[in-house]
Amino acid sequence: MSGRVLTLRTGETLMVAGEQSDDVYRLQSGELDVLVTVGDQTPIRAARLHAGGLVGELAALAGTPRTATIVAASDCELLGYSRVEFEQLMAADPNLATEVTELAIRRLDHNSLHRFISHHIGGLGDELQRSIEEHITWKRIAAGTTLRGAGTVAEFGHVVLTGRLQGTTPKGVRTEYGPGAFISLEALLAPQISQETVIASRDTTLLEAHRRDFEQILVAHPSAVLAIGSVFARATPKNRKTAAITVCIAVTTDQPGDLLSDLLTETLRHGTAEVVSSNRADSDLNWPGIAQSPVGSPSDYRLSEFLHTLELSTDHLLLHTDRALTEWTRRCIRQADRLVIACSAQPGEAEQRRISEILGAAGTVPMQNRWVAVIHPVGTERPWGTAELMDRHGMSNVAHVLTGRASDTARLARLITGHSTSLVFGGGGARGFAHLGVIRALEERGVPVDTVVGTSIGSVLAGFYATGGSHTESMKLTEKHFADVLDYTIPVVALIKGEKITHGLREVFGDSEIEDLWHPFACVSTNLTQSTVMVHRRGLVAESIRASLAIPGIIPPVPFGDDLLVDGGVLNNLPIDVAKHEFTPGTIIAVDVAPRTGPHAHVDFGMSVSGWRAASDRIRHAGQYPGTAAILLRSMVTASIRERDRLVDENIADLYLLLPIHQVAMMDFHESRAIEAAGYEISKPIIDEWLSEGGWPTATAPWPVGL
Repeated sequence: MSGRVLTLRTGETLMVAGEQSDDVYRLQSGELDVLVTVGDQTPIRAARLHAGGLVGELAALAGTPRTATIVAASDCELLGYSRVEFEQLMAADPNLATEVTELAIRRLDHNSLHRFISHHIGGLGDELQRSIEEHITWKRIAAGTTLRGAGTVAEFGHVVLTGRLQGTTPKGVRTEYGPGAFISLEALLAPQISQETVIASRDTTLLEAHRRDFEQILVAHPSAVLAIGSVFARATPKNRKTAAITVCIAVTTDQPGDLLSDLLTETLRHGTAEVVSSNRADSDLNWPGIAQSPVGSPSDYRLSEFLHTLELSTDHLLLHTDRALTEWTRRCIRQADRLVIACSAQPGEAEQRRISEILGAAGTVPMQNRWVAVIHPVGTERPWGTAELMDRHGMSNVAHVLTGRASDTARLARLITGHSTSLVFGGGGARGFAHLGVIRALEERGVPVDTVVGTSIGSVLAGFYATGGSHTESMKLTEKHFADVLDYTIPVVALIKGEKITHGLREVFGDSEIEDLWHPFACVSTNLTQSTVMVHRRGLVAESIRASLAIPGIIPPVPFGDDLLVDGGVLNNLPIDVAKHEFTPGTIIAVDVAPRTGPHAHVDFGMSVSGWRAASDRIRHAGQYPGTAAILLRSMVTASIRERDRLVDENIADLYLLLPIHQVAMMDFHESRAIEAAGYEISKPIIDEWLSEGGWPTATAPWPVGL
C-alpha cells in the first residue's frame, strides 16, 4: 500500500492542534516543526521531524485530537494514509506495529510532560524548556510496583500525578500518597535514606527527577533555579481530592444484581458517585472495544485519562467489572482502592475457583484493601466457617450480609467507602454497662454503628452488640449472662474464680470465631509475659473477650501458649488507636467510663490497716477505707491513663464521651439496668450537640440510575 503523495512548501501547515482527524503521514523528504501551545502562551517548537518520521499516529491509535500544530520547516514530501489503511499496514508488518506503538507512547508521555511543565513554569523559552523535559521523566508504574524500599538510598524526587501509592515504615505506620503528593523531594538536594517502603497500590503516574539531572539543569541554566523548583513546589503540596475507587465482583448467584444496586444506592448517601462499566467506557469515548485495551497500548492511555478525569470529578468511583476476567476486569482490579468479592456463605467449587481467579489477578492490591462480602440466605441466625474461607483465599476483611436486610448492605457500603462508624468501649468494671445507654441514644438518633472495639468490660458489650447489632439484644444478653458473675474464691490467683464469666461467654458465643460476628469486632488484652498490647481480630470470641477482661488480681489470667493474657486496660483502656488502625473508619465514637481520678483517702488511716476493722467499718457503712477491687482496678488502668489522654488530645476520636458514673461501684454488676439508664441520660445531650454541629453526615439524594 503506497499511500497518497502530499507536498508542502516551507511555512505551510500540515495540521492544527485540536483538530479531529485520524490521517497518518510518513515524511519522505524535508523537515517538519512540531509546535505546541499551552493556554495563551506563544507556540514553541517542541521537536523537529526529519525524513522517515511519522506524524498523526496518536490520533489514529489513541483516538485523541491533534496534540500539536505541524508546520513545514522546508519543502516536504509526505505519504498519507487513512486510519483504516494504516491499521492494515501495521497488521501486515509486526515491526511497523511495534515501532508505531512505542513511538506513540513516547509522544504521549512527552506531550503530557510538556503540558505539565508549561502549565507550572511557562515562559522559559524553547531551549530551557527542552532541557527540563530531557531531564525530568514522566513515569508510569503498575499497581504493586515498589518505588523504593525502606533503608535504601533515595536519589529521586517524585510528584504523584495520577493513581495512589502507600508508604509503610518498618514499624507498620502507613502513609498514603495521592495525586499532588510529594515523595522525597529532599533527595534532589542530597542522597536520603528512605524511612519507608513505597508501593503503588494502583496503576500510578509520577513526575520523576534524579538528583544528578537536577544538578545538570542548574549548572547549564543557573538563572532557572527558581523556575525548576516550581516544577515541584507549584504542584499542589497536599494530596488533591480524588475519588475512592471501589470494585465489587459478585461470584455468587444469590441475587448479586440486587446487592450491587443496593450498594450503589447506599454509596451515594455519602457524596456523588460514578459507575463505569466496559460498555459505558466504550460509549462515552465513542470507541467500541477501547475498554479492553491492553496495558501499554496507545488506547490504554486514552482510557486511563478518561478514568482519571472521572476520578477527579466525583467522590466515589465504582468500577463495574465484566463477568469474565477480561482486560477491563483486570484494569478494574488494578485500579481498586478497595476490592470486594461477594460470595455465598458456603461457596461451592465453581465459586471457589472464581475467587481464586480474581485474587490471582489482584495480587498487587494491598491485603488490607481486600474484602469478602458473605451473602447469607434468609433465616441465617449466625454466620459460621468464615475464618476457613478467609484463610483459604488470604482475605483480611469480612462483612456479612443477610439477604433482604437493608442495614447490612448499608453497612457494607459504609465500610468499603470509608464512611463507617466505629464505636470504642473502654474498661471500667460495672460502670461499663453505661455503654449500653450510648448504644440506645445512637440508635434513637439514627447513627449507625458499623464496627465495635472494646477493652475489658467494653469488650463484653462490644461482643454482645456484634452478635446482632441492636441495643435490645445487647441489653437482653447482659442481664441474662452478666448480672451475677462474681464467684469469689480463696485469693491465691485471683479474688474471683472466673467460672461464671467463662460460662456466660460460652453460652452467648459458643465456638463462634470473631470472623463469624455480624459486625466487624476487635478487642484488646495485655500480654503479661511480653508486656505488650494484643489486638484480637481472629480466633474464638469467648476466649478473646475472656482474656480482655482478666483484671489482674481479681479475675484469673488466660493462658496463651506459654504466655499469660490479662485485662487490656493494663496498657490500653480506651483503644481508639486500634479502631483507627484495624478498621480505618470515617467516624470514631469513643466511650470512656473510667473516672478521671482514682480512690481518695477520706481519712488518714496510717501506714497499716486491720482487715477486721476495715470489714467492721464496711458493715457500719463508715467508708473510711478504699476497697480492694477499687484499688486493683485503678492501679491496673493507671499505666494506660497517659496513653488515653494522648489519644484524646490528638482528636483521633470524632466524638469522645466521658461518662462520670461516680455513684456506681466497680463491681456492681447487678445494677446493669440503672447503669445503662445513667449512660443514656448523660450521653443524649452530648450526642445531640455533636449532631447539630454536623458530626454525622446526612443522606443525599437517592441513586438516580441503574447499572
